[in-house]
Amino acid sequence: IKIFINLFLFTHSFLQRAEKIMQIILKVLILENVPADAALMEQELKKANIKFISKIVQTEKDFIYELNTFKPDIILSDYNVPSFNGLEALEIVKKISPEIPFIIVTETLDEITAANCIKKGVWDYVLKDHLKHLGSAVKEAMKLKEEIEKRKLAEKTQQEIEQQYREIFNSTTDSFLIFDMKGNIKEANPQACKMYG
Repeated sequence: IKIFINLFLFTHSFLQRAEKIMQIILKVLILENVPADAALMEQELKKANIKFISKIVQTEKDFIYELNTFKPDIILSDYNVPSFNGLEALEIVKKISPEIPFIIVTETLDEITAANCIKKGVWDYVLKDHLKHLGSAVKEAMKLKEEIEKRKLAEKTQQEIEQQYREIFNSTTDSFLIFDMKGNIKEANPQACKMYG
Protein backbone atom coordinates (compact mmCIF):
# COMPACT_ATOMS: atom_id res chain seq x y z
CA ILE A 1 0.00 0.00 0.00
CA LYS A 2 2.84 2.35 0.91
CA ILE A 3 4.43 1.78 -2.48
CA PHE A 4 1.19 2.58 -4.36
CA ILE A 5 0.68 5.74 -2.28
CA ASN A 6 4.21 6.87 -3.16
CA LEU A 7 3.61 6.19 -6.86
CA PHE A 8 0.39 8.21 -6.72
CA LEU A 9 2.13 11.10 -4.96
CA PHE A 10 4.97 10.99 -7.49
CA THR A 11 2.52 11.11 -10.44
CA HIS A 12 0.54 13.95 -8.86
CA SER A 13 3.72 15.90 -8.10
CA PHE A 14 4.98 15.40 -11.64
CA LEU A 15 1.73 16.74 -13.16
CA GLN A 16 1.87 19.80 -10.94
CA ARG A 17 5.47 20.46 -11.98
CA ALA A 18 4.54 20.06 -15.66
CA GLU A 19 1.82 22.70 -15.29
CA LYS A 20 4.27 25.10 -13.64
CA ILE A 21 6.81 24.58 -16.43
CA MET A 22 4.17 25.50 -19.03
CA GLN A 23 3.49 28.80 -17.24
CA ILE A 24 7.08 29.67 -16.39
CA ILE A 25 8.82 32.86 -17.42
CA LEU A 26 12.41 32.00 -18.27
CA LYS A 27 15.21 33.87 -16.57
CA VAL A 28 17.86 34.41 -19.24
CA LEU A 29 21.38 35.52 -18.40
CA ILE A 30 23.18 37.01 -21.43
CA LEU A 31 26.96 37.40 -21.43
CA GLU A 32 27.56 39.85 -24.27
CA ASN A 33 29.69 42.99 -24.59
CA VAL A 34 27.87 44.40 -27.65
CA PRO A 35 24.49 45.81 -26.51
CA ALA A 36 23.04 45.65 -30.05
CA ASP A 37 23.81 41.91 -30.25
CA ALA A 38 22.19 41.29 -26.86
CA ALA A 39 19.10 43.19 -28.04
CA LEU A 40 18.95 41.02 -31.17
CA MET A 41 19.04 37.88 -29.00
CA GLU A 42 16.14 39.18 -26.92
CA GLN A 43 14.26 40.02 -30.11
CA GLU A 44 14.69 36.47 -31.42
CA LEU A 45 13.40 35.00 -28.16
CA LYS A 46 10.31 37.20 -28.44
CA LYS A 47 9.79 36.09 -32.05
CA ALA A 48 9.88 32.49 -30.82
CA ASN A 49 7.08 33.33 -28.33
CA ILE A 50 9.33 32.63 -25.34
CA LYS A 51 8.27 34.44 -22.18
CA PHE A 52 11.38 35.66 -20.41
CA ILE A 53 13.13 38.25 -18.32
CA SER A 54 16.81 38.87 -18.95
CA LYS A 55 19.97 40.25 -17.42
CA ILE A 56 22.85 41.35 -19.64
CA VAL A 57 26.41 41.30 -18.30
CA GLN A 58 29.83 42.01 -19.80
CA THR A 59 32.34 41.11 -17.08
CA GLU A 60 33.27 38.03 -15.09
CA LYS A 61 32.44 39.79 -11.83
CA ASP A 62 28.92 40.73 -12.98
CA PHE A 63 28.42 37.28 -14.50
CA ILE A 64 29.18 35.53 -11.20
CA TYR A 65 27.02 38.01 -9.28
CA GLU A 66 23.97 37.44 -11.51
CA LEU A 67 24.56 33.70 -11.56
CA ASN A 68 24.20 33.68 -7.77
CA THR A 69 21.46 36.31 -7.37
CA PHE A 70 19.38 36.24 -10.57
CA LYS A 71 19.65 32.42 -10.70
CA PRO A 72 19.03 32.06 -14.45
CA ASP A 73 17.20 29.17 -16.10
CA ILE A 74 19.44 29.41 -19.17
CA ILE A 75 22.61 31.23 -20.21
CA LEU A 76 23.41 32.73 -23.62
CA SER A 77 27.07 33.61 -23.94
CA ASP A 78 29.27 35.13 -26.61
CA TYR A 79 32.36 33.02 -27.23
CA ASN A 80 34.70 36.00 -27.03
CA VAL A 81 34.15 38.76 -24.50
CA PRO A 82 37.10 41.08 -23.69
CA SER A 83 39.19 39.56 -20.85
CA PHE A 84 36.63 36.77 -20.43
CA ASN A 85 35.36 34.07 -22.79
CA GLY A 86 32.48 31.67 -23.11
CA LEU A 87 34.38 28.57 -22.01
CA GLU A 88 35.67 30.35 -18.90
CA ALA A 89 32.06 31.33 -18.13
CA LEU A 90 31.01 27.71 -18.66
CA GLU A 91 33.59 26.46 -16.15
CA ILE A 92 32.18 28.86 -13.56
CA VAL A 93 28.63 27.63 -14.26
CA LYS A 94 29.72 23.99 -13.93
CA LYS A 95 31.05 24.76 -10.43
CA ILE A 96 28.07 26.81 -9.23
CA SER A 97 24.99 25.51 -11.11
CA PRO A 98 25.92 22.71 -13.55
CA GLU A 99 22.27 22.01 -14.39
CA ILE A 100 21.80 25.35 -16.20
CA PRO A 101 21.73 25.03 -20.02
CA PHE A 102 24.59 27.00 -21.58
CA ILE A 103 24.35 28.13 -25.21
CA ILE A 104 27.19 29.84 -27.10
CA VAL A 105 26.03 32.67 -29.39
CA THR A 106 28.92 34.00 -31.45
CA GLU A 107 30.09 35.56 -34.73
CA THR A 108 32.05 32.59 -36.07
CA LEU A 109 32.93 29.16 -34.77
CA ASP A 110 34.97 26.64 -36.74
CA GLU A 111 34.11 22.94 -36.52
CA ILE A 112 37.03 22.06 -34.24
CA THR A 113 36.19 24.85 -31.78
CA ALA A 114 32.49 23.97 -31.91
CA ALA A 115 33.27 20.31 -31.18
CA ASN A 116 35.52 21.37 -28.30
CA CYS A 117 32.71 23.53 -26.86
CA ILE A 118 30.26 20.63 -26.92
CA LYS A 119 32.91 18.34 -25.39
CA LYS A 120 33.46 20.86 -22.59
CA GLY A 121 29.73 20.91 -21.76
CA VAL A 122 28.13 23.59 -23.94
CA TRP A 123 24.55 22.52 -24.65
CA ASP A 124 24.36 24.12 -28.10
CA TYR A 125 25.76 26.97 -30.18
CA VAL A 126 24.16 29.51 -32.53
CA LEU A 127 25.95 31.78 -34.98
CA LYS A 128 24.97 35.45 -34.91
CA ASP A 129 24.41 35.31 -38.68
CA HIS A 130 21.74 32.66 -38.03
CA LEU A 131 20.06 34.05 -34.93
CA LYS A 132 16.70 32.80 -36.22
CA HIS A 133 17.76 29.41 -34.78
CA LEU A 134 18.16 30.83 -31.27
CA GLY A 135 14.53 30.37 -30.22
CA SER A 136 14.46 26.69 -31.19
CA ALA A 137 17.87 26.13 -29.53
CA VAL A 138 16.57 27.60 -26.27
CA LYS A 139 13.35 25.54 -26.44
CA GLU A 140 15.30 22.33 -27.10
CA ALA A 141 17.71 23.06 -24.26
CA MET A 142 14.87 23.68 -21.80
CA LYS A 143 13.08 20.53 -22.98
CA LEU A 144 16.27 18.51 -22.42
CA LYS A 145 16.75 20.10 -18.99
CA GLU A 146 13.18 19.14 -18.07
CA GLU A 147 13.75 15.54 -19.21
CA ILE A 148 16.94 15.33 -17.13
CA GLU A 149 15.08 16.67 -14.08
CA LYS A 150 12.23 14.18 -14.62
CA ARG A 151 14.70 11.29 -14.91
CA LYS A 152 16.48 12.34 -11.72
CA LEU A 153 13.15 12.65 -9.90
CA ALA A 154 12.05 9.22 -11.15
CA GLU A 155 15.37 7.68 -10.07
CA LYS A 156 15.08 9.28 -6.63
CA THR A 157 11.50 8.03 -6.24
CA GLN A 158 12.54 4.54 -7.37
CA GLN A 159 15.36 4.51 -4.82
CA GLU A 160 12.95 5.56 -2.06
CA ILE A 161 10.48 2.81 -3.04
CA GLU A 162 13.27 0.21 -3.12
CA GLN A 163 14.49 1.39 0.29
CA GLN A 164 10.99 1.08 1.77
CA TYR A 165 10.60 -2.38 0.24
CA ARG A 166 13.97 -3.40 1.69
CA GLU A 167 13.00 -2.12 5.15
CA ILE A 168 9.70 -4.05 5.07
CA PHE A 169 11.41 -7.17 3.70
CA ASN A 170 14.07 -7.16 6.42
CA SER A 171 11.96 -6.08 9.42
CA THR A 172 8.76 -8.11 9.01
CA THR A 173 8.09 -10.97 11.43
CA ASP A 174 6.95 -13.12 8.48
CA SER A 175 9.47 -15.18 6.59
CA PHE A 176 10.03 -14.34 2.91
CA LEU A 177 11.92 -16.30 0.30
CA ILE A 178 12.41 -15.11 -3.27
CA PHE A 179 13.06 -17.77 -5.91
CA ASP A 180 14.28 -17.60 -9.49
CA MET A 181 12.54 -19.45 -12.35
CA LYS A 182 14.60 -22.59 -11.62
CA GLY A 183 13.51 -22.73 -7.99
CA ASN A 184 16.81 -21.44 -6.56
CA ILE A 185 16.59 -19.12 -3.57
CA LYS A 186 17.68 -15.62 -4.63
CA GLU A 187 16.88 -13.79 -1.39
CA ALA A 188 15.80 -14.63 2.13
CA ASN A 189 14.85 -12.14 4.80
CA PRO A 190 16.27 -12.42 8.36
CA GLN A 191 13.10 -14.14 9.64
CA ALA A 192 13.36 -16.81 6.91
CA CYS A 193 17.03 -17.38 7.73
CA LYS A 194 16.11 -17.77 11.38
CA MET A 195 13.27 -20.17 10.60
CA TYR A 196 14.92 -22.34 7.95
CA GLY A 197 18.58 -21.94 8.76
